[in-house]
Amino acid sequence: MKKSASFFTLTLLFVLCSSFLLHKFYVSVTQIQFLPEKKSVQITQRYFIDDLNAALEKKHAEKFYLDSSKETALQKKQLEDYVLQNLEIKINGKSKKINVLGRETDADVFVFYLTLSDVAKIQTFEIKNTILFDYLPEQQHITHAQINGKKKSFLLTNAQPYHLLK
Repeated sequence: MKKSASFFTLTLLFVLCSSFLLHKFYVSVTQIQFLPEKKSVQITQRYFIDDLNAALEKKHAEKFYLDSSKETALQKKQLEDYVLQNLEIKINGKSKKINVLGRETDADVFVFYLTLSDVAKIQTFEIKNTILFDYLPEQQHITHAQINGKKKSFLLTNAQPYHLLK
């Protein structure tokens, strides 16, 4: 009896571990912070470089070399356009222009720095993020927001790409 229980436990452990190895997770992290004293919203996003390369290659039907010496000015612009086309923010029911401050690389991840200007007060904040959904339908965006002194975290998916905070 003890041998069969040990065998069952080992088999279960093997199946669980192998399922994690076979299934790749596609996730990004977005941090949003409202700074009322600066009348701005600061946004930081993190995406895997290889996923962005593949998504842009699919979209433009050409090889991309993001974050390499072969990356062109056009590819930088196409990446920025892709991010801005797939990210929408509404404050108090009105769409806001998103400004790209820049990007940097942290290991195999792009870190994007974005900002919204002229935001004096937030009553409602809506975000729609469809980045990478065209390439990876199983992509998920973990989002952390700090607005008006309140912290809220939520998950955006292909089935639910938007969230409204009141």
